[in-house]
Amino acid sequence: MAEITHSNGCCGLNEITGVSHSTPRDTMLEAARVHYEESDAVAIYLFTGKDKVDNCEEFAQFIKDHKLGSVTKTRAKKNPNSGNKIRGWLWAVNEPEFRVWARKNSINVPHKEGCNCRECDPSNY
Repeated sequence: MAEITHSNGCCGLNEITGVSHSTPRDTMLEAARVHYEESDAVAIYLFTGKDKVDNCEEFAQFIKDHKLGSVTKTRAKKNPNSGNKIRGWLWAVNEPEFRVWARKNSINVPHKEGCNCRECDPSNY
């Protein structure tokens, strides 16, 4: 199962671990749950995986297909700890689309005062 960790010392970035052990949808559900229900919203998520082995490519495509933000992928590099070739991905969250997707998938997304999400104020979109 994917997990969201906030152990890097930056309040704007969380890491998604365990992408290879979850479907892209389940990974996104966990990210949305933490982002909204645990109030740990960030602008950027980092995820990594073995090159051409883990579900990271599928998760990145899921983000793109649902317009949940932009994804940047690194080149494959040899991990000096394991010898595996790995890649890193950065997901810059498209907050309005992520908010809508989360609500459609039964995540409790709180509306804040002055919220301008498309469900609260469609005139902004």
